[in-house]
Amino acid sequence: MMKENDRLTNARGQIENAQRRDVKYKSRKDFVHKMKICLKELRETSGWLKIIRRRDLLKRKGELEALIGECNELISIFVKSIKTARNNMGTTKE
Repeated sequence: MMKENDRLTNARGQIENAQRRDVKYKSRKDFVHKMKICLKELRETSGWLKIIRRRDLLKRKGELEALIGECNELISIFVKSIKTARNNMGTTKE
């Protein structure tokens, strides 16, 4: 079983990676695809962070809540970015 620090470090790393992934893309379609991958990772990270909170596996509640909040903000940003990019491509597929 992972230790608290390992879980937190892993969650923080996934969030940071999601922020960096969209930097290199070849087309708007490629950008949307990469953003969707990031969004999937963010949602998975959010789920794990909530499991950690629900099972009371971390003693540093403030740090955990901050990570959950940051993750939720990033999810909102990525959802909006994907919708904007799709609208700019002329498609509104979800």
